[in-house]
Amino acid sequence: MKKIFCLFLLSIGFVTNVFCSEHVCPEGHDCKEARRTAPRGKGASGKWVDEETQKREWKSVGFQDLGRGNYKICGMCERERIRFIHRLRHEKQTEELDVGCICAGYMEAANTAEDEEREIRRKVKLRHREFVNLSGKRERFPTLKKWKVEDGNHSITHSEHKIVISSKQLEGDVVYSTEVDDNILSPKFETVKEAKLAAFDQLYAGNHEFVKVDDD
Repeated sequence: MKKIFCLFLLSIGFVTNVFCSEHVCPEGHDCKEARRTAPRGKGASGKWVDEETQKREWKSVGFQDLGRGNYKICGMCERERIRFIHRLRHEKQTEELDVGCICAGYMEAANTAEDEEREIRRKVKLRHREFVNLSGKRERFPTLKKWKVEDGNHSITHSEHKIVISSKQLEGDVVYSTEVDDNILSPKFETVKEAKLAAFDQLYAGNHEFVKVDDD
């Protein structure tokens, strides 16, 4: 058994030596150099290894949920599929980047001590978790049992906010309007679900953006 274990360790050393003896990954870039010039742990791919993109001191400007089953590729590592997007901006970059939680944690870090950098990443992860929780509450909001239906109109009192969804005929079609605390939102909505989600966004979304998905 000991002999087999030793042969296994030797085989690992051989594979490591073949693929990383010069710290060059199969994709062709120098991993060691990439990790030296950018934060550790984020993976060495995409814009992390180019010479044009700023690697630190990005600022969060918003979030986006693409919806269940929808994904895009992280704009920084250009590798990970992400549903929950962190939108970041840098004063030296002309374009904003849509990235995942891990890349965002490193990108928002400054050139500070490692413990301060770790705290920034912790805050980004916490912010990400809050966004995911908010998205879950939004998904459940249209089907809450507290909704009352009368004469085609839906109403609810949620966290002391009064919400009324009214239906009416418009050019032969039924449309829905949303009223939140006596304020009528625009435009009109084609479905009750859209009208309810608009009310939720009015109250809770802030700088969070939710992509419209088809009704079930």
